[in-house]
Parts: sequence; structure tokens; C-alpha cells
Amino acid sequence: MLELFHWEPNCGSLKLLVALHEKGLEFQGRWVDFLSLEQYALAPFGTPEAAITIEGEAPVLVHDGNVIADSFNTLLYLDDAFPAPPLQPATAAGQWRIQVWARLFAEVLAPAVATLGCQ
Repeated sequence: MLELFHWEPNCGSLKLLVALHEKGLEFQGRWVDFLSLEQYALAPFGTPEAAITIEGEAPVLVHDGNVIADSFNTLLYLDDAFPAPPLQPATAAGQWRIQVWARLFAEVLAPAVATLGCQ
């Protein structure tokens, strides 16, 4: 069973929602009001796995009791746990390109979009 704790389709949540749909995976979506700090009252967010997320407000995926956080690493987890259809290319060069884009997205675009969204 896949359970995704997420909020408005911000950058982190949107990446996972798209991936889950692209892979055709059934999941239980749990909307969390991050602006009211509701996440601190929910069990998955108090785990060490969720605490290490670099995004701070990242979505959290729970799969068979495992708590997975950080949206990019969660995408990699989904690709390993559910290989078909693949989200990433099979070549080393293709995977490098994904990591470059993921870093740009996480470090530049996502914070800018979050700032605009909060305004």
C-alpha cells in the first residue's frame, strides 16, 4: 500500500503525484496543511527518515511501513520498487542529466516557486 502525505501541488508534491500517475500506481493521497504546521502532528513526519529531507516541507511516502522522504530520492525509490514503466533512462549519461536537472529544480526553481506561492 502506498500512502502519500502531500499538500498543494508545490514542486515536491507535484513531482511525486505526476510520477505515481505516470507509473499507474494506486495510492492513498493524504492532504496535509503545511501552512498550519499540521505535519508535526502526523506520525510519518516525526520519523528520522522524514526529518532528513532537504526540502523541509517535503511530501512523505509510506510504503509497506517504510517512510521515504525527499521528493527526488522518493522518485528513485519508486523507480526501484516499481520498475515498469521506468522514470529514468538506463544509460549513465541519461541518469547524469536527470541529476543535473533535479539539482537545478531543487536548488533554484522550487524555492522561487514556493516564494511566489506564499505571496
